[in-house]
Parts: sequence; C-alpha cells; structure tokens
Amino acid sequence: MTATSTLLALAGSPQGGEPHPLASLVLMMVIFGIFYFVLILPMRTKQRKLEQLEGRRRQLEEEQRQLEEELAALEARRQRIRARQTLAGEVEGLIEAGRNAFAEERLETALVLWRQAQQIDPQNKRIHAYIARAERELDKLARVREQPAEAPTP
Repeated sequence: MTATSTLLALAGSPQGGEPHPLASLVLMMVIFGIFYFVLILPMRTKQRKLEQLEGRRRQLEEEQRQLEEELAALEARRQRIRARQTLAGEVEGLIEAGRNAFAEERLETALVLWRQAQQIDPQNKRIHAYIARAERELDKLARVREQPAEAPTP
C-alpha cells in the first residue's frame, strides 16, 4: 500500500498547490521517452537505411564507371581492328605494286613501295623478305656495274 500511496502522492499536487519535484521529473522522462521512441529511433533507422543506400549508390557509380571504361576500351579496339583491316588492304596494294615493279626490273621502285608497306605494317615478314631480295639484287647490279668492262674478243 505504501507504493500506491507514493504514486498517488507523486501524481497529485500537495496542499500548497506546488507539484512535487519528482512528479515533474517523471513527467519529463515520459515525454522524453515518447519523443525518443516516436521521433529519434525511427529517424536513426531511416538514417542507417539512407547510409546503406548511399553506399550502394557509390558502388553502382563505380561499377558504371568501370563499365564505361570497358566500353571505351572495346570501342578503341574495334577502331584499331577496323583501321588494321583498312591498312591491310593498303599494304597488300603496295606489296602487289612492288611485285609488279620487281617483275618489270624496276628494283628501286619496288624497294620504295615495299618500304612504304613496311612503315604501315612493320611486323609483316613477307615485306621483309621482299625488301631483302630487292636489296640483294641491287647489290648484284652494283657489283656488276663496278667491274671493268672486258674488251670484246675479235
């Protein structure tokens, strides 16, 4: 019964009209509790969810950036392949023109054409072989021209 009378004493105001200080404290704690559970706690939950969403947004932005980089790399590769295909036709044209010039014994012209093809495609072994062959033929011609002319036999 003492506990009940204490609660009643706290709830009611004393005879002098002033409320008991402990009653004001209990009332204030109840208001803060309501404020905490109604406003603060839901806001903390929402803040955590917002932080998670923000982290996911940053992650998605990073993935998007990586995908854009990969797309740019693929586009650059596609352009290199297309350029290589275009240049391959040019190289073949230069090689063929050089072969025709070589067949017509225009060795310097053939050598110039093959060197142009070599500048476009420096890894092409066929071009290297053609150039080496033309240079050997030109060396042979130079040696023949350097030899003294023999007098015709009567």
